[in-house]
Amino acid sequence: MQATIMKSLDEIRALESQWAKLTPPSPFSSWDYAYDWLRCAPEAQPHVIAVHSNGELVGVAPWCLSRDYAGSRVLTGIGGESAWYHDPLVVAGHDASRVFRAIAEALRHRRWDAIDLTLQPGQSLPLITELKHLGMTVTEKVSDRQSHVIALEDDWEASWNRFPASFRKGVRRHNRHLEAISHRYLQVPQAEAMAWLEEVIALNRTRWNTGENWELTYTFVRANAPTLLAQGEFRLFGLEIEGRIAALAYHIRKGDRSFAIFGNYHPDFAEYSPSNLLLHWLLTQLHHEGVRWVDLGPGEYEYKNRIQSGVVETLRTQVGASLLGMALVGWRGMIKPRLPKAI
Repeated sequence: MQATIMKSLDEIRALESQWAKLTPPSPFSSWDYAYDWLRCAPEAQPHVIAVHSNGELVGVAPWCLSRDYAGSRVLTGIGGESAWYHDPLVVAGHDASRVFRAIAEALRHRRWDAIDLTLQPGQSLPLITELKHLGMTVTEKVSDRQSHVIALEDDWEASWNRFPASFRKGVRRHNRHLEAISHRYLQVPQAEAMAWLEEVIALNRTRWNTGENWELTYTFVRANAPTLLAQGEFRLFGLEIEGRIAALAYHIRKGDRSFAIFGNYHPDFAEYSPSNLLLHWLLTQLHHEGVRWVDLGPGEYEYKNRIQSGVVETLRTQVGASLLGMALVGWRGMIKPRLPKAI
């Protein structure tokens, strides 16, 4: 197997025909996600590792290099924390251990000071083992990086009955309240998608502090949406009450899986629990489409803990190669977690 490091957008563009044929398990390992994010984040230097066997693309590590506040070169997943998983994509039927070994060998050139990846041990444990040979390594299970998932059965009623009784009761009660006033649930049609995308971004801005990371996310989402629409993977759901937007949710669908990228509700309608109502309705729509796995993403939120079927376990894997990188990993992985939270 031969591993090649792609360090420019031109090289990644040239890989599109091979990469786009693969079936990524999540949006975060797809060609369009990597290419569009790097276009929107010029400060991130591409460091995508492509593994070929007999001329065939068998694995891709969608990674990049960035500078941290101390100036060290940190290798991380494209999308950073906005990408819930940084696992390499390995083509089914090929030996993942050999692909991971080739990726690790490509990293021995030491053009990085530290590695900081969020990896799923269920997929990438052999890679984590290989990375440990590259320098001082710290792996930790970070609570707010575990993704919450809802597993749906073929029978919708059976799936719905697995939700907590209090959640189901609340949805029924608030839906009865809505019967007395004007309201509608909607799945946004393709022709109106871009306009509604601006609505969900505007709503999210009112509910979360606007920061550099969110603004980069919004820029990327705008750039990536046309591709998702063309591929039939764009999903935007809404609830209107008395002609006003009460809640919106943006998803990306990959096969029988849907990923809840972001969404929010308008506080004027908090008494109706619009996010819960919309979640129930969009789950029925996704179930009807054939979705059987809904990934709500990471974050320590009470509502996710309450309705989840389980979690996708991830490990934050940090490796320090240079003295600067080892100091960075030692601070992040060993010293800082033991300090008082206020520091």
